[in-house]
Amino acid sequence: MIVMMDSHFTGKTIQGESTLYFCDIGDLFSYLKRKDPKDAKIEVKDYQSGAWIDARTAYFVRSEKKFKTPMGWGIAAFAHKNEASTSGNALDFESMLKALK
Repeated sequence: MIVMMDSHFTGKTIQGESTLYFCDIGDLFSYLKRKDPKDAKIEVKDYQSGAWIDARTAYFVRSEKKFKTPMGWGIAAFAHKNEASTSGNALDFESMLKALK
């Protein structure tokens, strides 16, 4: 699938010279559950601003009804917990990783 770089639901991992892009934050988490790249830099797009932010310090809200994401995961990332909380149940990186099956 083509990754739309202007989408607010995009994620990426950076390891050395290699960057992997994901069209949906849910796909990024699915990859992380399988590969567990501990030394990788992981970034997602902030839903509010569209800027790249560190996924490990971001907050995530899952709502398939509210967020129409490319692959249907319905996950949005936020730089700040208070912004995430206005959209639903805000989870930190580790909690979101555990919550996804």
